[in-house]
Amino acid sequence: DRYDLLTASKDNQCGPFTVDDDKLTIREVFAISQNILEEGHIVMEDWQMIGKKLRRPSKAVYLHWRNVLEPMLKSYQAGTLDMDVKEVLISYLVEHNLKYAQEVDWKELVKLPQFAGTTPAYLQQLLLRLQTGAGRKYPQLSQVELTTETMQMYLNSTTRRAQSGKKLEYQEEIIEFYVSNIINT
Repeated sequence: DRYDLLTASKDNQCGPFTVDDDKLTIREVFAISQNILEEGHIVMEDWQMIGKKLRRPSKAVYLHWRNVLEPMLKSYQAGTLDMDVKEVLISYLVEHNLKYAQEVDWKELVKLPQFAGTTPAYLQQLLLRLQTGAGRKYPQLSQVELTTETMQMYLNSTTRRAQSGKKLEYQEEIIEFYVSNIINT
């Protein structure tokens, strides 16, 4: 990884992915594997090729796919795009006495109906964000004390904000592109 980073082209872009980057990524990923959302994997050489086209490091492209685009497209397909699964996730973990992320079988968890349209990586990221937020709110607690119960307490003490207009516009544009260029072709 470090070698790839150090030898990467100096003209690689960095910073946030644009809508055009995302559209190209989606087009390329589905050209490689039409069933990517069901089968889930393409090889590193393919990510490198997509990275070259985007002029971005392949690992950054892969992680953006895995943490942003794939969960968005899967939740769209499952009809759960607008569902906030934070409370569902933390409640499930607390009810099943799963205190830490490493106790969770993430691949099995996403098969449950209440987590339709999610991915293991997406749920892990959600839990990590909740842990980070709880750690900030309760700085006196050690990492061991930041259990799912603590995260639930933190979540219950926060007020949820609606998604920003920009984020909703972005999501709509990506989904519209996906429907027009991938599903309806």
